[in-house]
Amino acid sequence: MRKIVLTSALLALTAVGVQAQKFIVDGLGYSVLSDGTVKVLGFATDDDCRTNLVIPSEVEYDGKTYVVSQIGNSAFTTSYDWGVTSVTIPSSVTTIGSSAFFGSTSKFYLKELNLSEGLKTIGASAFYANGIENLVIPASVDSIGKSAFLYSPKLQTLTFQGEGLRHLGDGAFVSGVYAYDTNNSLKSVKLPASVQYIGREAFLNNRALESFNVPRDLKELGECVIGGTVVSNLTVDEGCKNFIMEDGIVYNTQKSILYLAPLKGLTKLDVPEGVLGINGGAFWDSDLQEITLPEGLVAIGYGAFENSQLRSINFPSTLVFIDEQAFAQTKFTQLELPESVPYVNDAELYGCTALSQVTIPSSVREIYNHAFTGSTALRNFVAKGSVPPEIMDYYDDWDFPFYGFGPGSTTITVPKGSKAAYEKAGYDGYMKVVESDKGTLLPTETLPESGSMLTSLTDNELSFELTFDDELTLLNAEPQVFIREEYTWNSTLMAPYKGFKASVDGKKLYISRKADDGSTSTMQAEQDGAYYVIIPSDIVKNANEETNEQIIIELLGPDEATVTGIQQLERAAVSVPAATFDLKGQRVGASHKGLTLQRHTDGSVRKVLVK
Repeated sequence: MRKIVLTSALLALTAVGVQAQKFIVDGLGYSVLSDGTVKVLGFATDDDCRTNLVIPSEVEYDGKTYVVSQIGNSAFTTSYDWGVTSVTIPSSVTTIGSSAFFGSTSKFYLKELNLSEGLKTIGASAFYANGIENLVIPASVDSIGKSAFLYSPKLQTLTFQGEGLRHLGDGAFVSGVYAYDTNNSLKSVKLPASVQYIGREAFLNNRALESFNVPRDLKELGECVIGGTVVSNLTVDEGCKNFIMEDGIVYNTQKSILYLAPLKGLTKLDVPEGVLGINGGAFWDSDLQEITLPEGLVAIGYGAFENSQLRSINFPSTLVFIDEQAFAQTKFTQLELPESVPYVNDAELYGCTALSQVTIPSSVREIYNHAFTGSTALRNFVAKGSVPPEIMDYYDDWDFPFYGFGPGSTTITVPKGSKAAYEKAGYDGYMKVVESDKGTLLPTETLPESGSMLTSLTDNELSFELTFDDELTLLNAEPQVFIREEYTWNSTLMAPYKGFKASVDGKKLYISRKADDGSTSTMQAEQDGAYYVIIPSDIVKNANEETNEQIIIELLGPDEATVTGIQQLERAAVSVPAATFDLKGQRVGASHKGLTLQRHTDGSVRKVLVK
């Protein structure tokens, strides 16, 4: 049954004379606001089934005329068997509340919407699930809320009048993914130059959308704004200060973030040096097949390449963050995950039906829900770490990262000696665990020792000694060693990762970084800080061709007592004159002429001649 917005409590209040607060006129309920105007609350009775709704600009009650300025939250929520098909809103209305005309995704009743100049705010989900074909947004509208027009499958034209709109909320015009709620009609959007904020997924899955502009005044652009569309015509408004276009790609003005790319027609891309991140959904549903990422890039956003044609990518050593669904439904056949990212995120490789083999580096510590779900051709995993990645908590079986796999169809090959560990961690329930004929190398001792405390705030030498059980052969004389603060995937580095040198002597591996003058480089530290020295895999091997795993040495910043001691030593190291005496032992001024004796703060006494 349709929700009765105006309850019996309202009727009771009206009957007993609380007329200054709420009342009914022509079957609509109203509430008086603090400024003397009124808000429409909805239909007064459940049997009011009018389909053409015209909101009056004024109502008269008890001898007084009230201006109608708002439509309340959930005022005209639709039911399964009924809904308003035509709505006209007068210029007196400045605010349409959240879910005011919340519709039905099975019926999409609302076909015609007439908004007037004067309207300022359209609330969240205000016109959720509608059948509007042509929509005009007046120039007076300043803000369109989250999901305001979510599920508008019939929308053919979207017109913004003038330059007034500043805020376009998350998912404002998201289209559905099923035949009944997908928009296949809206081909172009021209946003007003005044727009300053576009929320994430604003136009997601509008399957016919071909063109999109970045407004002149835009300050913030969310993730996945045009994901799942067929946009091939991207433009940036003239005079835009925060975004630029280069070779058809939209970046921020610093070119540190790649925000948008044409989704159709672009099959290969070399991302320029200096780009630090790929925005979420930048290539969602794109024709892109091959991408080259620059060294220095640190992050790939949510759904960045989802449902694209991507089948070739490189992972920079600087990459530390891959968001959920980043490579879902891509076209990889084999993939080695990056050593620099310590986890496989939720649905990261969901639905990759061409993927047959994945290599998991020794650095991976955690695998999250749905990570490989739906990758039906995936038959082989190769795990390079002797310690199995933790399978993170999941609600039910469907959430399991290897859901749908089984020991009869899928195999994971693990380092020699680690089969029992993987079985104990639960891998054998979803795949057959097979040991390789080779193990891996891990140090028996490190100097400094992992967990030890640094002794300086400024001069901690970047020199490390690792001892193994076997005689070593050097494979990589210039490893990239990352020193990160607080956690292992922090993008902020405590020292340059290039310039480290490695050497071996018997069972020992030495790694250090030298300054230009030949001395050992140093790093700063903060009191009670935490620092992680991340030494990459495959620097050394033994006689059996077994190589080292990624090695992490945790170092702690000096504690309070150590810092206090350092400060005392520093103060003692800076000695200044405390008092001056003549040769008879009488205290004199520091400028006293002749031979004097100066006592310093470190306790020493020095002879000084002043002429």
